[in-house]
This record gives sequence, structure tokens and C-alpha cells, in this order.
Amino acid sequence: MCTAGPSMQSPFFDFMSNLNETLADPSHPISAFLSQNGLKLTKTGKSDTEADFEPTVDVFDIESSFVVHVSLPGAVKEDIGLHFDATNQELEISGVVYRPGDEEFYKKLVVTERQVGLFNRKVKFGKGANGLVVDVDDITAKLDAGILVVTIPKREKDAPERRKVQIE
Repeated sequence: MCTAGPSMQSPFFDFMSNLNETLADPSHPISAFLSQNGLKLTKTGKSDTEADFEPTVDVFDIESSFVVHVSLPGAVKEDIGLHFDATNQELEISGVVYRPGDEEFYKKLVVTERQVGLFNRKVKFGKGANGLVVDVDDITAKLDAGILVVTIPKREKDAPERRKVQIE
């Protein structure tokens, strides 16, 4: 079994754990106040999708395509999902990065800085300067040395609504 890391015991982690429990309780006065005022807080350290992290990206808008570099050190292509929603002009990258080792090994962990666990990232694209949209039929992706490179060609006519992209 692989986890995102060992449990931590310290005043800081205890505080964060208590804060997360408080925010999860809709009957707590803070939650009630926020709700009455149309506001909402989510658990600290989590996005709305409950992913453990959002990978960092670089997005390039070149003449014929968009090129997205997604930083995913330690990921393998079989654990990555990649979808493009043409209606919303949005690329979604999701999956998991595992920490190598077992539970006994994790007990020896003293510093944790790597991003491991479930991830989810969405990248929204607008139309190009000439009203171009993306060509979902020709999107390509390749995972190389921990960087997922997604090339999204541009075209003038509308594309199908949603397509799964295979990673080479």
C-alpha cells in the first residue's frame, strides 16, 4: 500500500487537523456565519476536487498550437488521466503519484517536500487571436523525465465536445 506520507505529530499539524475538522462541521458558528453570508471555506491543503496537490504548469501559446508542460516527477503514464473539454476549452490532468517504499519505510521519513498522492489540474484556453479553437482530434501528449508535454493544435472550426487523450 502506498500513501502520501506518514502522519505527523506536532502542534502545527494538530492545529491544522483541528481547523480542518472545524471547517467540515456545518453546525460550527464559523461555518454558519460563512454560510449566512454566502461564503464557503474548504479544507486547508485541499482543492475542491479533494486532490492532494495541483501540479505546476507552463503554457505556451505558439502560432499553430498551445503547448502545456506539466511537472509530474515520479509519475508514470498509466496513472495519469488527460481529457480535453472542447465546449469549455479546458484541459484536465488528473491522476496519482506514488511514493516508493512501504509503510515500514515511511516510518523513517524525516523530511517530506515532494508532491505525492492524488492530483488534479485544469487549464482553460481562450480562442486564439483569429477566432481559432483547439483541434481535439490531434492533441498529443508525452511523458518525458517527469514532464508531461501536451501539444494542442489550433484550428478554425469547432471540435467535438470531449475527448480522452492517450499518453505516449
